[in-house]
Amino acid sequence: MEIIIKHTKRIFVTVFGFIILGLGIIMLVTPGPGWLFIVLGLGVLATEYVWAHHLLKKAKHHYTRTKDYAVSKIKKAAEANNK
Repeated sequence: MEIIIKHTKRIFVTVFGFIILGLGIIMLVTPGPGWLFIVLGLGVLATEYVWAHHLLKKAKHHYTRTKDYAVSKIKKAAEANNK
């Protein structure tokens, strides 16, 4: 019985995660928060799959790098305007 529950959970997580991921991909070309849904889909899939966990870590790393770059550019522009 325990095996059936484990496999059922894995199937549910897989289907739900890929649906969210697919919606995110669709929203990249249509109105909507596509990247948010992609990250949410990877988060759901990462609960069961190592490859999704690695992709989620990469996405978080790229987000942090991009955010830091944007903040530094904004600070430089603000400093230039204050001079």
